[in-house]
Amino acid sequence: MIVTSINQAATLKQHYPELTIAIDHLVELTTREFQPGKVTLDPDGYITASYERAAMRPRDKAMLEVHRKYIDIHIPLTDDESIGWAPLDSLKKPFNQYDDDKDIQFFCDSAHTIVRVRPGDIAIFFPNDAHGPNIGVGFHKKICIKIPVTTPK
Repeated sequence: MIVTSINQAATLKQHYPELTIAIDHLVELTTREFQPGKVTLDPDGYITASYERAAMRPRDKAMLEVHRKYIDIHIPLTDDESIGWAPLDSLKKPFNQYDDDKDIQFFCDSAHTIVRVRPGDIAIFFPNDAHGPNIGVGFHKKICIKIPVTTPK
C-alpha cells in the first residue's frame, strides 16, 4: 500500500512503471467534470477509471477485499475517505471464494490499520494488500483506477 498526494505521485513512476499511465492522467481526471461511469485511460482498454458516488459505511461494515489481477488506486474527490488495510498473507477468515471473473475476494478479518485519505491524496493497493474502502458517513465522490498487474494477451 502506498498513500501519497497526487502532486507527489509522479515520483512513483520510476519505481512502478505500471503506474505511469494512471499517474499521468490523475490531474486531468480529478479536474474533469464528475459524471459517474467508467473511462478508459489507455488505447488498449486495460487501464480504467471508475467515477463513483459511493455510500460510506461504518468501520465494522467495511469488509476487506483483495484483487489478484489489478492494482487499485483510490482517489477521494469530495470528502475524506478512511480505508482499512491488512496484508493478504495475514487473513484467516474468507467470506467467499476468489471470483476470477470479477477479480475479487472478501474477508471477515479486521483491518490492521485505518488510513485516512483526503481529497488531493491517493491510496494505491497492490494484490498483496487487503483493503476495506469507503469508511465514513454519508456519500462521497471518488475515482477508482484499475491497472492490470500483467497485460492480458
